[in-house]
Amino acid sequence: MRTTASASFLFINNLIGIGLGTYLLGLISDSLSAQFAEESLRYSILAGTGFYVLAALLYVIASRNLRRDWGD
Repeated sequence: MRTTASASFLFINNLIGIGLGTYLLGLISDSLSAQFAEESLRYSILAGTGFYVLAALLYVIASRNLRRDWGD
């Protein structure tokens, strides 16, 4: 069960992070280029850090069920 969860996590992480993440950051950078010119990539990467905040929030929510799900 632990191996399957780890494999699923890595698959989804790579699929979203590498496949979709670079595309979305480029799209944000292109949309910000009119306002920030050559600094648009910097601000798009900064906006991408919001996903880390979302991930931390989801971990906190998942941690509430950890004691109940933990098997002895």
